[in-house]
Amino acid sequence: MGTTFEILSNPQLWYIVIFAIVFLFASTATRSKDASIPTSISLIQTRFIHRCFLSVTVVGLLIAIGNYVINPLGLYSTTLTPPVTSTSHRDKLERWNALKSPPEIVILGSSRSVTAPVKVLQQETGKSVFNASVYGGSPRDYIAFLRYAIFHKQLPKFFIVGLGIEQVSEDVNVFFEPMDSLAQYVQDSPSEALKRVRYLLDIGQTQATFKSLVSRVMLGETNTGNPFDVDGFRSFPDKPVFELAVDENIAGAYIRTGNLNATQILHLEDFLELCREQNIYVIFYMPPYQPRLLKAYEESPGYLPSQARLEEILSNLRQKYDFAFFDLTHIESVSGTPDMFVDGIHPKPEAQLLILDFILRNTPQLNGTHAF
Repeated sequence: MGTTFEILSNPQLWYIVIFAIVFLFASTATRSKDASIPTSISLIQTRFIHRCFLSVTVVGLLIAIGNYVINPLGLYSTTLTPPVTSTSHRDKLERWNALKSPPEIVILGSSRSVTAPVKVLQQETGKSVFNASVYGGSPRDYIAFLRYAIFHKQLPKFFIVGLGIEQVSEDVNVFFEPMDSLAQYVQDSPSEALKRVRYLLDIGQTQATFKSLVSRVMLGETNTGNPFDVDGFRSFPDKPVFELAVDENIAGAYIRTGNLNATQILHLEDFLELCREQNIYVIFYMPPYQPRLLKAYEESPGYLPSQARLEEILSNLRQKYDFAFFDLTHIESVSGTPDMFVDGIHPKPEAQLLILDFILRNTPQLNGTHAF
């Protein structure tokens, strides 16, 4: 079944299929309804062009309707079938809502932060800790989570927040998940709403729609349950071939411009403003990349300008807000090694221990803590 999905996931195959459907439908225009009546070449060409236009419109409309109704990536409000994408927002809130009391320290971030070892941090600091990191997490999720916590009166004293370039770059699309209860706590910009409309015809989402129909409807497959521990932690299994896993990340390691997403920066400032109002201290850190992946990022034209711009923005924000910031993009900055990664982008728990150790040793506001 996995091989079948790999074949069906091939974009070239989908382009061929769509072209074949359009061509076969349009080619029927070259045949006269009455074979005994001769048809001019110009009339055949006109019919073919008209039928091509009509067939492209019909196929596009069917694709858009299918993607909206099936909603495989959770971009829309429809829930006909369970999505094929992750549901980490829903799963994390399920764990959060089960807590008896709000933790003192909350870790926010993307999938690069979900492996931060909560239990060790809790033992060493003597404070309760929860890892609220979600897949594709960004400032949009941070402000939404904070508003959710305020609404439910479950406020922590500290936020430890992972903030990578890929989370604020204009070149990287905002990550959406289905069944995201946090979505109601943040207003997306018109540009993000427009992207959702454009995704109705996205070939990747069309593939996911077909996969969803096959796996959920025909095969009856369902989600395996909440993958996160009760404290929000999750470990990732090792990749069969580590270097190949890094190579896969390198293939997509390209930041085209140095522009940052203006909406994400606004979310970041709103997050800091709310934290100040609620007397919550924030510690930002840039998580490390595997050295080969970091080299590939730094060779892309937009990465270093993006990093410089983000650091400039944070420096300006520090004149208004009191928070800590650590650039830990180089694993060597925390005395780590290149093999402390699951792939190119996700640090293993042992790397996360070094990151947290560095943060604790350099953040006096976390009083009562010590290095481990």
